Amino acid sequence: MIASGVCVGFLVFADVPRVDAVVVSQVGVRAPPITGVGQPPDLSIPTTTSGAGAVPVIGVSTTTSAVLAGPTTSRVAPLVPSTSVVATVVDTVTSKATTVTSMTVVTTTIRPDGVTTTTRPAAASIDELRARVSAALAGSTSLRMGVYVTVDGNGPVLFERNAERGLIPASTQKLYIAGAALSFMGVDARYSTDVFADGGISDGTVTGDLVLRASGDPTFGATQLAALANSVKSSGVTRVSGALVLDDARYDRLTRVASWKAAFTPGESGWLSAFSVDGNHRNDAATVADPAMANLERFRAVLAAKGVVVVGASRRGSVSPSAMLLGSSKSAPLAEIVQRFVKRSDNTYAELLTKELGARLGTGSTANGVSAIAKHFGQLAVQLPEVQEDGSGLSSNNRSSARTQVAYLQGALASPIGDALRGAFAVSCVDGTLRSRTCGTAAAGKVLAKSGAIDNVVALTGVTTTASGRAVTFSFLLNDVGSSRLGRAAIDAALLEVVRSTV
Repeated sequence: MIASGVCVGFLVFADVPRVDAVVVSQVGVRAPPITGVGQPPDLSIPTTTSGAGAVPVIGVSTTTSAVLAGPTTSRVAPLVPSTSVVATVVDTVTSKATTVTSMTVVTTTIRPDGVTTTTRPAAASIDELRARVSAALAGSTSLRMGVYVTVDGNGPVLFERNAERGLIPASTQKLYIAGAALSFMGVDARYSTDVFADGGISDGTVTGDLVLRASGDPTFGATQLAALANSVKSSGVTRVSGALVLDDARYDRLTRVASWKAAFTPGESGWLSAFSVDGNHRNDAATVADPAMANLERFRAVLAAKGVVVVGASRRGSVSPSAMLLGSSKSAPLAEIVQRFVKRSDNTYAELLTKELGARLGTGSTANGVSAIAKHFGQLAVQLPEVQEDGSGLSSNNRSSARTQVAYLQGALASPIGDALRGAFAVSCVDGTLRSRTCGTAAAGKVLAKSGAIDNVVALTGVTTTASGRAVTFSFLLNDVGSSRLGRAAIDAALLEVVRSTV
């Protein structure tokens, strides 16, 4: 039944990647936008009113053509007290041996308060869902992609495309270091940065050296530096006759990964060192030359401000067995650290954790850390990524397949670290890197994932649940992306179809 003053257009698409098109027309009034107005850019759905994609309807003054992924809401100036627009959508997708055709009804309602809502039924079959996911991804501008979406357990594969292809995973690779750290270090592990008097204390003077032993704590900052200086002062020390010594032997002294773009430090990642203060995101000459020793000089200055004078020079060394502990700075438990760095995708945290895993194999190096991650994959009986050069995913040399990412995630979430890893995911329209994504849709708050983005790469790997209550694990790796905004929007539209589906 068509309301008076409404004209319906019927479109059939065959052998083309973009489907689910609908023409909605109104006679005598301005056609309201189908897509949400004022939503974050990542959520926009392509809309055209003229040119390519617009289909004229004879005798109708305005035509709007749009690809719809589910319910969208927008606010427009009230046109009429109440208007409903109903359109039939014919979907046709042809693959090598199968043609899938379905017909759904899209309803657009304009309320008196000016809110416009567009709704269509959720996908009720796997074939229909695959058609809609394919349609959503058609607008991604990606020239190379790998996608794998599957129901957990022995459930069906909902969608796959080049799932075995090794692609640049960007920051979705942080899932590997997060899981390996939780597995080998333990969820309750804490870093401890300590300061010692390596010599006796007489009348407020250390008759020897003051030694700071660095632990690689990625959360250590100016506040903790001041607290350590306060510990020295509180112990009664006002003067150190010897040197100010840094024991940072836990990690090697390579301050960046060789395959990174030069511009990535110190912005995307701070300079890497066992003694890091506020992530080493500084570009002064002393920090660039030797970030750990530059931080030791900061400690000297903070000590002086507290009334503790160190007479000797600064140097590297080690803590002797007879040294006296004057103070310690303990980090939060590892589970909290992992949650912090995964949700906000902190590259420095990821790289320092990689070196920490390396230290547990002998030397705190990135290469040893990657070897530890490989051991973690072995524990889970999951095939290794094709190439891994760092922990953060900043290197464009990294390669993983969508299937590998899904297999890893399914194995890790089912292991003893599963709860801690799941708690570290960003949540759509709630927090972290997903706080502005899928808002105003059925997927808001229902996608738990790790995002990824470097030059011409957009990725998202995580878990969600369908409307029928089925747990789903997914990985979208989009490479050679012409528009990051459209790439993210395409992934979000595809996930919205999965979340709304009743398969």
